[in-house]
Amino acid sequence: EEVVCLIAAYDDADALALVLATVPSPFRFFLACSNSPNQAELESCLCHAAHRAGCEHIVKLSTATPVLERKGGGPYVAHLQVEALLVELGVPHAVLRPNLFLDEVTFGAFLGVARPLRTADEIVHPFARAPISCVDVR
Repeated sequence: EEVVCLIAAYDDADALALVLATVPSPFRFFLACSNSPNQAELESCLCHAAHRAGCEHIVKLSTATPVLERKGGGPYVAHLQVEALLVELGVPHAVLRPNLFLDEVTFGAFLGVARPLRTADEIVHPFARAPISCVDVR
């Protein structure tokens, strides 16, 4: 399938409507924004615009479930607000709650796991037996 990348200011409803009008309906939408003070506003604007433009399914990249449950660390409030908005809009959606990205584990220096993995037969790390979710970006 073809992946379409569009460019518009996330806080500009008119600009979002213009670019989304170029996508044939129905379409699916992957929602992943950087963490910022206005993250909930930006993601909400995107959700509303996609819904109005005929989006049939939204996949939202959220944060780890323990962060949401503790209600501490990171922009958990923004994620909870946008997840509630998706329910309110009634658009079919899925929420990804990754603990980490697999490419960081296997290729990067994140968590100090990559280098030992290259030379070992097992993962010796606090996450080794933890029930975590990884997102593979390939």
